[in-house]
Amino acid sequence: MISDSDNFRVSSIQGIMKHIKSKCIDVVFYESELDEEFYHSLGVTDIDEFKKTDVNVFNRYSSKTNDTKEKLIARDLFGSAL
Repeated sequence: MISDSDNFRVSSIQGIMKHIKSKCIDVVFYESELDEEFYHSLGVTDIDEFKKTDVNVFNRYSSKTNDTKEKLIARDLFGSAL
């Protein structure tokens, strides 16, 4: 996310979160600027803590996630070299 941006609250990732939660699956999200609950999901600010989850879903691919390619899903069509 962009620092000081409000994009997370209107992001299309919300639909993905809602769909996953509708299947009774716990959702943990990473947001470097937001350390609170959102849509009844736990938010973490530590990327390494987030990477410990079973599946990592990202809006945008990042080099910070190279070590999680086997469990990474990214909506990014251009930055993803998966």
